[in-house]
Amino acid sequence: MGAAPKLVIIERKSTGPLDTPWGAVLRQIEGRIKDNESTGMEARWESGRELLKRRKGKKLPKGLLDQAAEVLEVDRLELQRRVRFAERFQTKDALCHAVTQYPTWHSMVKDGLPVKRKPKKLPAQEEAAKAVRLWIKRTQKLQEEFDASALTDDDVAALHEVGQWIHDILEELG
Repeated sequence: MGAAPKLVIIERKSTGPLDTPWGAVLRQIEGRIKDNESTGMEARWESGRELLKRRKGKKLPKGLLDQAAEVLEVDRLELQRRVRFAERFQTKDALCHAVTQYPTWHSMVKDGLPVKRKPKKLPAQEEAAKAVRLWIKRTQKLQEEFDASALTDDDVAALHEVGQWIHDILEELG
């Protein structure tokens, strides 16, 4: 008779929630994405939906995205995009329409998933105009409470300079 087969136990580091059936579902979806790009769009959408299921309020639990990125061997940004994809196209029907409009993942990310950007700062001239409008409002309010007897000689000189500046602006404007 032959020797009895050996049982080898390999200890694997726990990856928390990704060691659960849910994690197995996410790993299976990841395999589909990597195996076939044509089904990859739907699989990416499903991946995003799975991640959304774990959301608490508007955020995923701390560290979950990093864990998933490590276990699935994908970039964290890729997972964030999948979540946005699932958020934007919430139904299978919406997904079908989206895929016809953006047939590749690259076009989906570039054109179909706009990133909310912080508004750009106003150019210097706009900032200055905004400051002048604010100053005008404050000046109008100040006129109601103004008492010239409280001003010093330096205050009066500064007012003359401001007055000249305002005069120059008005001349420029015609």
